[in-house]
Amino acid sequence: MLFTSYKYKTKTRVFMDTQLRFINKGMLLWSSIFLLLLIFSYFVYLPGISGIFIFDDIPNLTPLGKYSDFGFWNDFWIFLLEGDSGPTGRPVSLASFYLNDTSWPSLPLSFIQTNILIHLLNGVLVFWVCLKLANRFKLNNNYQIGFSLLITSFWLLHPMHTTTVLYIIQRMTELSATFMLTGLVFYLYGREQLDKNTVKGFLTLFIGVGSSLILAILSKENGILLVAYILVIEFFLFQPLNIKPPVKFYYWLVPAVILPFLVILIYLGLRTNPGAFINRDFTLEERLLTEPRILFDYLYHILVPKMNYITIFHDDFELSKSIFKPMTTFFSVIGLLLLVLFSFAYRKKIPFVSFAIAWFFAGHLIESTVLPLELYFEHRNYLPMLGIFILLGWYASLFIERQKSLVASIAIIMLLLNVAILFQNTTLWGNPLELGINWYQNHPKSERSRLLYVSVMEAAELPVKPKDKHPLTDKNSQFYSTSAFLELKNACIENTLTETQLNKTVNIFESSVIHISAKTRFLEFINEWEKGKCKVITPTVLKHYLKKLASLDNIKKHGQIAHDVHYVLSNIYKKEKDFQSTMLHLDKAYSYSPSYELLNLKIATLLSGGLYNEALKVLNDTSKLKTTFRKKLAMKIRQKELDQLKQFIQNKIRQQQANNT
Repeated sequence: MLFTSYKYKTKTRVFMDTQLRFINKGMLLWSSIFLLLLIFSYFVYLPGISGIFIFDDIPNLTPLGKYSDFGFWNDFWIFLLEGDSGPTGRPVSLASFYLNDTSWPSLPLSFIQTNILIHLLNGVLVFWVCLKLANRFKLNNNYQIGFSLLITSFWLLHPMHTTTVLYIIQRMTELSATFMLTGLVFYLYGREQLDKNTVKGFLTLFIGVGSSLILAILSKENGILLVAYILVIEFFLFQPLNIKPPVKFYYWLVPAVILPFLVILIYLGLRTNPGAFINRDFTLEERLLTEPRILFDYLYHILVPKMNYITIFHDDFELSKSIFKPMTTFFSVIGLLLLVLFSFAYRKKIPFVSFAIAWFFAGHLIESTVLPLELYFEHRNYLPMLGIFILLGWYASLFIERQKSLVASIAIIMLLLNVAILFQNTTLWGNPLELGINWYQNHPKSERSRLLYVSVMEAAELPVKPKDKHPLTDKNSQFYSTSAFLELKNACIENTLTETQLNKTVNIFESSVIHISAKTRFLEFINEWEKGKCKVITPTVLKHYLKKLASLDNIKKHGQIAHDVHYVLSNIYKKEKDFQSTMLHLDKAYSYSPSYELLNLKIATLLSGGLYNEALKVLNDTSKLKTTFRKKLAMKIRQKELDQLKQFIQNKIRQQQANNT
């Protein structure tokens, strides 16, 4: 009996050892495949590493070289606290840029490389989320890994991600997604743990998900959509599949997920303000009518990627002027409503289809609804497209047992097509000249594409046809003013700019919508004038022109440009040693856009004129630099320098009083 028992135990041990070796070999194989996928993805994106800073990169990254007076860490914190990319300032994203460089101008290579690495990290997190979901779907081990690997492959290598990964400033989108995916991992793990260890489960949910949510929001505000994604998983997947949570789970779900989601809806409701679109060339109504068409366009290009389609410029996308103009507006609005109703009505019968629809629309809740943002950007689909791949991955796992060869063949062919298109996109991105030419050829009605085309052609010292130098937009376009400043710059470079041509643009700025990009073009024009390129335009002529601009209501509404106009005027008067006019325009520039640098310039100007009491008065009034909590903290870091300056001025005042007596 003892011998039989020993034989049984020996056989059991041998069997278990064999199984473990088999599992270990299987895990090693899957791990190797996943590692190869990440390495392969890196090399597919690698051609884009020689890209350039483009569009929103420059205004957002220029402050990198702005702070260098208070020591590394103080400069770092000021840079984070004074970020103005959104309501939060997006300090997590800004901190990541500071790791790439602390000065400006800079080189884009390290920025793009970091973006690629963050994308790969997100691929790991996508795999982890899918693995956690697959475990809840009760798929066997190999199918769980295969399911997760398939989804991750399609997500990592989708051509639409080109404009998220290689467009440097969209690191904000990437990092926000990083923390949303981390939050989803914590949520799925914490939900599982509640049955086994209540304390551990709640700690994971409250601390893990909570900290991920905060970091996601501080990377980019749509990180708040983490709560929407959790609700979609609960309501459209777990409930229909009868994956019930413990009752205790709702102690977390209600305050930590449902309430923040209601806050999103209330916020969007409060921000539904037609007046907020004053600086856009479309109204709230036009935006709400156009976005359904754009959402269907996104869906089409997610499912059917095309060569030479991806671009960051879609200002040529036709606006919906009414429900029937164009006619596709009507079908898109109806189609969107039907999809939303379908996802709720059939969530129990076909949960994965309902889930994919709900996930996609949840991901667009902030950037594709009522806020006065740009109409069309591919990077808005970075996480929303994941639900579609989970749907496809699920049906692939269902059919693979019956049609293994067919399913595998379709998946490989589709993936290879994606890789080919992505590689073409990344190679194009890495060649700025070809990129500018390609985007302009494929979007000839896009003013931004034209501006990029002219810019890269001039940088390469290649001829540009006269017709391509002139604005394509009509007078109602938000880019009309931008193009007008560009024309002034080009005429200045060619030394053909006349006073008549200069003054004609005043009428343009008086009646057209002024886009933020006009600021950059205005400063470029002034920079060329300061180099002495357009000799006909004397300081007197330019002053007269700038004063006309400063008096326009349109310019006054656009604080940044009004600031720049007055700042340029102050510089001209300073060179002419007209102290009174210099201070007048510095004060006006400060009133439009207060800054610490401008405060110092005002004080320095007053000190140079011996007006010490006035300088002290300006120094004591820093209220305009403390309008937010973040700005107050930034000023607190600078307080030591301000105190030293104050002491210096007070000494000068005492010295002046002593001399007078």
